[in-house]
Amino acid sequence: IIAHRVTSQQDLQALNYIMQSYLLESIKKYMDDLPTLKGSAIILDDNSERIYPMRIRPRFTWHGGEAPTAIKAEKRL
Repeated sequence: IIAHRVTSQQDLQALNYIMQSYLLESIKKYMDDLPTLKGSAIILDDNSERIYPMRIRPRFTWHGGEAPTAIKAEKRL
């Protein structure tokens, strides 16, 4: 499971329920340890019974799912 930073108590409880058998600490602790950078997430791996922090890179190409905005964003590469 890939989980981005979640704050909802229901979401945290659901993730804790899934991984409760081998977690040393609560999911909230792992979420709090993530950097505040965009794309920060954790991977919950059932096979190796581990949690890995990760960062997903921002999308650099146009896609149809973008939210409309009244102000044009400054493009940086």
